[in-house]
Amino acid sequence: MSGKPRNLPPAFAQYFPAPAHTLLMADSTFNSAVALCIAEAERTYNDGDCMGLDSEDRMLPAQIAYRNAMPTMTDRQSIADFIACVTHGLLLKFINDEVATKLLYGAQVALSALPRENKIKPPSKRINK
Repeated sequence: MSGKPRNLPPAFAQYFPAPAHTLLMADSTFNSAVALCIAEAERTYNDGDCMGLDSEDRMLPAQIAYRNAMPTMTDRQSIADFIACVTHGLLLKFINDEVATKLLYGAQVALSALPRENKIKPPSKRINK
């Protein structure tokens, strides 16, 4: 993110109250994968301004950039991050309902394909009579 002024339209700017790279500093609970997706969308949106595109023409590339920045589902954590990106993308209107349904189903399939985690059971208490 450069220091140049951001030219976000009001409808888009509400999702970017601060530059995306500062989101983690402002809120330690904010998911870093989501922050990366937002940062890529914001960067792409601002790059469209340099090319002279109007705000409507800059939204589609920003939406694509958001989706392209989503993590590859390789383990439980990356799948959880992917799900967080999808759900946040729904809120930001970067991902529509139909696509989100397919993406979340893909995450469910990916999660089921992973080996099960071994959970340690606490020892059972026996009552001796």
